[in-house]
Amino acid sequence: MVINKNVRNFVQKYIMTKVLSITEFRSNLASELELIGSNSRNQLIIKRPKSKGNIVVISQEAYNSMEETLYLLSSKKNREHILESVKQLNEGKSKKIKLKDLWK
Repeated sequence: MVINKNVRNFVQKYIMTKVLSITEFRSNLASELELIGSNSRNQLIIKRPKSKGNIVVISQEAYNSMEETLYLLSSKKNREHILESVKQLNEGKSKKIKLKDLWK
């Protein structure tokens, strides 16, 4: 079915984690790296022999985002504060404000 093929191609191209062998990755190195760099949600897993472990390739934007999240959650106090804020948001205890109003 053409629709399913188009959807699958879209998901593989723009959203999904792609899994390749080293040979497949090497054969399409430039295009695979271009794909990773074009969208921070794209990820690539390069399969290697079991004893060597697989390799994950992500964009710098995705890497920086993960590093920031780890940093923010590394402090117990900060982690508790973030979790409490998320809880309040989920319970509807939040208030919308405009960004420009933060500096008033």
